[in-house]
Amino acid sequence: MKSLGKILVFLAFISGSCFVLRDTAQGAETVLQVGFDPHLPPYQFIKDNEYQGVHIDLLNAIAQEEDLIIEYVPFDTMTGCMDALEEGKVDMVLGAILEKRGKRAQYGTETLSSSSVCMIVPKNKAEEFLEGKKMTKASYQEGTITFSFMTNIKNLRAIPVSNQERGMQLLLDNDVDAFVGVKSSVLYQLQERHLEDDYTIISNYMLPIEYNIQVREGDRELLEQLNRGIESIRISGKYADIHRKWVNENDYQLKTAIKRITVGVGAAGTAVLILTAVGVRINHILKKQVEEKTIELQEANEDLKKLVITTRNSNELRNCVIENSPSAIIVFDQQFKITLFNPSAFELAEGKKLESGRNILEYELFREILESKKEMLFQSQKGYQNQEFSRQTGAGEYLYYRYNLYLLFHPDQKVRGAILVIDDVTAENRLKEQTIERQKEEALTRMVAGIAHEIRNPLTAIKTYAELIPLKRDNAEFQNQVSQYIPREVERMNVLIQDLIDYAKPKKRQREWFLIEEVAESCGLLIRPMTRGKSVEFSMELEPGLLLWGDRGHFRQALVNLLLNGLEALERKKEPGENRRLCLKSWAENGCIYVQVSDEGIGMDEEEAEKAAEPFFTTKATGTGLGLSVCKQFAEENGGTMMIRSEKGKGTNITFCFKKNRGQ
Repeated sequence: MKSLGKILVFLAFISGSCFVLRDTAQGAETVLQVGFDPHLPPYQFIKDNEYQGVHIDLLNAIAQEEDLIIEYVPFDTMTGCMDALEEGKVDMVLGAILEKRGKRAQYGTETLSSSSVCMIVPKNKAEEFLEGKKMTKASYQEGTITFSFMTNIKNLRAIPVSNQERGMQLLLDNDVDAFVGVKSSVLYQLQERHLEDDYTIISNYMLPIEYNIQVREGDRELLEQLNRGIESIRISGKYADIHRKWVNENDYQLKTAIKRITVGVGAAGTAVLILTAVGVRINHILKKQVEEKTIELQEANEDLKKLVITTRNSNELRNCVIENSPSAIIVFDQQFKITLFNPSAFELAEGKKLESGRNILEYELFREILESKKEMLFQSQKGYQNQEFSRQTGAGEYLYYRYNLYLLFHPDQKVRGAILVIDDVTAENRLKEQTIERQKEEALTRMVAGIAHEIRNPLTAIKTYAELIPLKRDNAEFQNQVSQYIPREVERMNVLIQDLIDYAKPKKRQREWFLIEEVAESCGLLIRPMTRGKSVEFSMELEPGLLLWGDRGHFRQALVNLLLNGLEALERKKEPGENRRLCLKSWAENGCIYVQVSDEGIGMDEEEAEKAAEPFFTTKATGTGLGLSVCKQFAEENGGTMMIRSEKGKGTNITFCFKKNRGQ
């Protein structure tokens, strides 16, 4: 029962999308936006156009304690709430699932509420499910329990949904056979629909679940206010009152039984008999409830045992994977002392004995990788993923490695060490280089004819001028023409030949800052001679000053591949008509750099466009299918992406997208 005193605690509740608590003395000015998922009754939901529930009442009480002005912003999913928080559209998220680890854990409040994850099925299907006679479809909310946990349940097909109400509705509509949901929410929704007698909980305690409030990264002042407010309402008793108002799982069976008794008592019974019957029945129910609670605890214990076994098996599998992994794995603490390593790490220790307790920096390769990171590694709160490292042997040979560096945390989120995972990718890199060289050879074969023609014309003119020199040596106008034309054409041929040599010359892989327009213009010089006499209009639209970090030679190779593909697509389009366009563009927009090659050629259908960048996929009779694969690889290795948009008969756009450096 709710007393008048308890109700008065929660006055000033205003319906609609905005709930504001003001301290008239201080007059708070900032309105805090609160994102929440309104599909989680009884914690947070919408009823009669009002935001209601445990979390809503708790946050209202906290706001009153801390003089906060808050405005609720509903989202369809909790994912939408968290995205809005990361994008700065809201200041906090109410009812987030409490995280024990990761960077988000340090920006979450103390626990607001807790429950357990249970499984509910129709009573008439409970026996069938427990016997595991057939495959069962079960809905569950993503985030409350993992997909892998669900798939470990025998004869169960897991169907993820966005929220608790959606998962329950699928069960009520008979679209699934079971629902794995938050127990308090499951019981509340059944009671609201008066369906307590039609469904039963068959797995009462699968996992614990806790909810809290998440704030923006770095907003520790608001986090401290919220935690202070939570502590204040706990001490004052408001916290317990609010929870009792909305959630009381233990009274569920008792209320159900009393309801049955009330309905079953006939109008003819006397008040005394009714009271006596009710008293006897309640005593019987209480006894039965104790028995059921005992059984429930036993079931929870069994579930816990199964979870322990599952965890043990998972750990054994993880250890087996680590031991047999081809990647070198080394774990070390904040003093860089090795605590764990696998057999593959021995091969990279270069003959030096690898053992626990030794400093990882004693080993040359590991020291070279960690040298630039060791000062800030444990202060950064982040690791390093997909990093590349190369070193030269005494014989002058280059070895290439790819590594990942992950931080390890204590339960209190303090860093306790790191994991270094290293792969020797020397063979992989050499194969990539061979692939790129094959692409160069193919491109050179196609470009030589066009460039030879481009050189032949000025050579013929120079020869003609040379033959006329003895006849017109006294002609001042002729001498002026010779002095201007021959040096200009010789320089143009020299630039063209030098670009061709630079393109063909094998170079050691090296990343550097380079201007996109310089590389693009040299590619244009190589391609333009091939477009003459082919009804092709070749143009370049290059935004000046755009810098890219990567391998200049690989970028040149990628652009040449795309331009040659575009030229060939134009040549394969047999339809007569005006000049068809081939265009090379570069521009910066929204923090990204874009480089695009577009053509009005034969184009590709949807299936061909999806497979175009796969190795060895080609629609040409003589193609190798490696050109676009090399281009895609270049983009990804330099932190970018490659997008293909094409329409059959209309043409193709292939676009590189790279994150723009902050210094640009």
